[in-house]
Amino acid sequence: MPIPPTQDSAPLQRAQALFEQEGLPFVQLPMALSSALAEHSPLIYATRPLVDTPYDLSAYLEDLASTPDAPDYAVVGFDGYGYNSWAVHHYALQSALALFIQLPWGGAFADADADRAEINSTFHWAEGLLLQVAQLQQQGLIPAGWRLLVIVSSFARSGWAWLGPAGSADANPPLQTEGKLRADVDRSLAEMASGQTVLGTHLLKEAP
Repeated sequence: MPIPPTQDSAPLQRAQALFEQEGLPFVQLPMALSSALAEHSPLIYATRPLVDTPYDLSAYLEDLASTPDAPDYAVVGFDGYGYNSWAVHHYALQSALALFIQLPWGGAFADADADRAEINSTFHWAEGLLLQVAQLQQQGLIPAGWRLLVIVSSFARSGWAWLGPAGSADANPPLQTEGKLRADVDRSLAEMASGQTVLGTHLLKEAP
């Protein structure tokens, strides 16, 4: 179980220090979310009231499904129970991206080196994902109301999907769970950038 930092700095700095103490990277948040972080417990920081404990990822996914046009928010930190059921969390709705990362960390019987390597790799990929989605949005290739959902979890089902605008036929599409998640998401973004696919008013479809 991670050890919380001292209380002599702002919430963002304490959150960053929390990750630094564990030897883990901190995925940067947009300024609006960074400045809104508040401490909800010594190990959890968020920009809004918590739906539930971050360890219960399903509660956050259900909340997104019921409120697809929810405002941007972030929940970061460590949560779990017992001696071995602990995880690092990075949950963030950032405009056209809904990213939920939940990976093992802090368990008494875990392989810290292996877990750290997986977290480092996933968080590094997430940084690039944020940039790619932001660029596609700036180029007008992600229409208003559309959002890329990405779930990376060792405790729940991982997958991804393009969520259409609230109330549309594509607001709650099936989660893509087959294949290699990172490679498939990267391929989807690359095809969108090249014009091979476009997000229409109903479905992700081949461009004419």
